[in-house]
Amino acid sequence: MSRWIIAIAFSMVALSSTADTLSIAYNQDWQPYSSGEGNKVDGILVKLMNALLAEHMHLKISHYGLPWNRVQSSVKQGQFDVFITVPTPARLEYSGSSSNTVYTIEMRPVVLRNSETSHRIPNLNQLTQLRDFRVCDIIGNGWAKNFYESLQVEFTKVPTVDNCLMMISHARADLLVQPVEVTSMHAKALGLTDSLEILPLTYGKMEFTLLLSKESHVYPAFINQFDTMISELKTSGEYDRLIEQIKMQHY
Repeated sequence: MSRWIIAIAFSMVALSSTADTLSIAYNQDWQPYSSGEGNKVDGILVKLMNALLAEHMHLKISHYGLPWNRVQSSVKQGQFDVFITVPTPARLEYSGSSSNTVYTIEMRPVVLRNSETSHRIPNLNQLTQLRDFRVCDIIGNGWAKNFYESLQVEFTKVPTVDNCLMMISHARADLLVQPVEVTSMHAKALGLTDSLEILPLTYGKMEFTLLLSKESHVYPAFINQFDTMISELKTSGEYDRLIEQIKMQHY
């Protein structure tokens, strides 16, 4: 019997004595990671948490979709136990983080397949050379704003990812940098999978961990139990297989 199964077996008595459900809050409007209001929420992160906590740790859990600001305030107040996101200093004031990364979001450029841009971008000596391209991104995208401002790169702002992808497909823009999962999902929905190419270049990463409210009935002991389980799954290679299996369901 593995170490984490033993740890969970002993901890279940304490868990069930205070509450029988671990509640998880998600952004209700962030496809394909999580979308849907209330208990209708679904997505990559929802499926991943269900596999890890319900199937591997045999816990009773509930999933709930909310506007992102409410997710954070609800976890802070202890209305929900868990959320999955980047462990910023502000969030760590009211929650504890797993040591293990739960999910990594990679920001990669998407371009027109077999275009001049698709051949030039991989050979750039420095990212400031993106100034030579027609860059497109989304209105209100904080990551893009910080990224391009740091490089002094001008970019066209449009309302949606679909707008950028259509512009690239019609040669009205050269590239968009977005999470791989987001680009893949939208390109598939638009029928542009064969026309566009996501280059194997990572311009940024967001490392998501499990954040447990300091008001939770299982804080802080549950974090160590979770980390032990994740470490074993990663060592065996099962974690990577699980991630790929879940991704395939969404794009």
